[in-house]
Amino acid sequence: MSRTGATAAAAVALALAGLAAPGAGAQDFALTHLSDGTPASDPSLEAFFHATARDGGRAFFATAEPLLPSDSDGAIDVYARDRDGTLRHVSDTPLRPDAEVEVFFGGASRDGGRAFFATAERMAGTDGDLALDVYAWSLAGLRHVSDAPGRRDAASPASFVGASARGTHVFFQTAERLGGTDTDRVADVYAGRPDGSIEHVSDDPGGRDRPAPASFAHASADGRRVVFATGERLAEGDDDDALDLYQRTSGGLRHLTDGSGRADAASEAVFSGASDDGEHVFFSTTERLAPSDSDGTRDVYARSVDGRSQHVSDGDLGVDAHIDAIFGGVSADGLRATFSTLEPLGGGDADEALDVYERTATGAIALLSGSGDSPGPPRDARFAGASIDGLRVFLETTEPLLGEDTDESADVYEATGSGSLRLVSDFTPGSDAESAVRFGGSSTDGARLLLATTQKLTDSDSDAVGDVYERTDKGFRHLTDNRTGTDAATTPELRGASADAVTIFFHTAERLLESDDDRVRDVYSARIDDPPSALDPVPPVVSNGRVEPARSRAAGRLRFTLSEPARVTVTVRDAAGRAVGRLKLRGEAGPNRLRLTGERPFAPGRYEVTVGARDLADNAADPERVTFEVLARR
Repeated sequence: MSRTGATAAAAVALALAGLAAPGAGAQDFALTHLSDGTPASDPSLEAFFHATARDGGRAFFATAEPLLPSDSDGAIDVYARDRDGTLRHVSDTPLRPDAEVEVFFGGASRDGGRAFFATAERMAGTDGDLALDVYAWSLAGLRHVSDAPGRRDAASPASFVGASARGTHVFFQTAERLGGTDTDRVADVYAGRPDGSIEHVSDDPGGRDRPAPASFAHASADGRRVVFATGERLAEGDDDDALDLYQRTSGGLRHLTDGSGRADAASEAVFSGASDDGEHVFFSTTERLAPSDSDGTRDVYARSVDGRSQHVSDGDLGVDAHIDAIFGGVSADGLRATFSTLEPLGGGDADEALDVYERTATGAIALLSGSGDSPGPPRDARFAGASIDGLRVFLETTEPLLGEDTDESADVYEATGSGSLRLVSDFTPGSDAESAVRFGGSSTDGARLLLATTQKLTDSDSDAVGDVYERTDKGFRHLTDNRTGTDAATTPELRGASADAVTIFFHTAERLLESDDDRVRDVYSARIDDPPSALDPVPPVVSNGRVEPARSRAAGRLRFTLSEPARVTVTVRDAAGRAVGRLKLRGEAGPNRLRLTGERPFAPGRYEVTVGARDLADNAADPERVTFEVLARR
């Protein structure tokens, strides 16, 4: 689900109480000092991790320490470290000696091939002012994204706010008028396109702009669907000045938070999440946008590309209890969403504590955090993360939801919509200590977890402060182990991980390798060296297969979701079982889609599509089968 990725959205500080469980003894992983430079000694300047490529092969971080000869100032710069050890000065200016001007990292493409930052330093001939501008970096060089060709710079700052998955579409906000459609002097959302042109995303299609700022909320993976918030009335159905959500597509502008015939209640709508393709958008509001919403408290809604609206936080009991609902996360395909509320919505919820629920696109609702019948006072459960397909949801709670949880401190559970619940922060029933464990993230398929604890789970952990551990069905692994000797009483901070959670990135002031000769915050990575079959014993999951009608020669558009990257084979068979089409491709974790075409148009009749998948460890998925029908042309 979004907001989780490979790690939790916020950094996990590991100053926590312990977790009692058996540890895995072998420390078979590679530890790398990412923020180490070419000078012989460190000048005691901190480094901060920012982002990683999806496969963990390139990490981006910032520091004021000059790590390469090209860095000739004392201001903060952005660097990239590749898996082979190559260090790259991302924010190096190609025009002149460095100015004493800081650089602010924005983000990176999923493959790490592009990175984005803002700086007031002039790094291109098109930058004619000293205000913040947005730049895109790649191995080919720098691109001045926030430049409007043919227009003079107005000394107005621009800030990076998002990018498409490949980094080809870059989004930024500025009050500078970068096109003829922008007639006010307040913040607007713009997109830098692959051809170098600029699009005014938050433009009022009805005419002259009103002085109401717009703010970026979300972009689809391909960058073609962009959600933003504004108090400006950009559609006929928007008859108040409260914040509303709009989505810009190639087909125009959609008012996402419209009440469908109801008068607006001057209540703000807040973006919560969206599917990877932008076809399902989730938001929260106190406005009653559905007949099922009978109170004035905050609820969660979803709006789909086909115009359908869903009251996500509606319960099965029929009467609202005037209690807020809090959005948790959404699967990459948008078909599963989680939220939390104190309100009992059904499913056996018998207490008044905060509980976690799941809502599917079909309308089914499930209580994930147990029925609340454990001994003692009611205790809150909180959404912590989920696998990318939403089939595994991770919760944190101090409530013992299962009998083997024998302490009163925070634990991590795995829940599914089918009702299964598993304690994942303990291996041996009855071995709990009175201490806490925190969820730090997971692989996209949810099979590999990152946990934070002060408990000594392996013999290599010789201090009493927090550490990062990997948890699989085989045991724990101590990822922040000191390779220079005895552990120091320094708490590391987990900052990120690759999509498979095989590589993690963290901050620490502890000297974990001989190359680190200061006592300030540095960036490290830990990469597990197990063979692929040991790293990933869990097969991929293919789900949510469906065929949508398509025009022209295509029989339709096939959609399906993968729990992790995999080699995919798609086979189409006719009613007699004959194979009439076969395609092999590399599928990505999350939603995938392709057109079902053949050398000749499919004849009228019924067909079955089989989607098979094998991951990098050669684990085979259970095949997903979908039927569709080609109708005769009239």
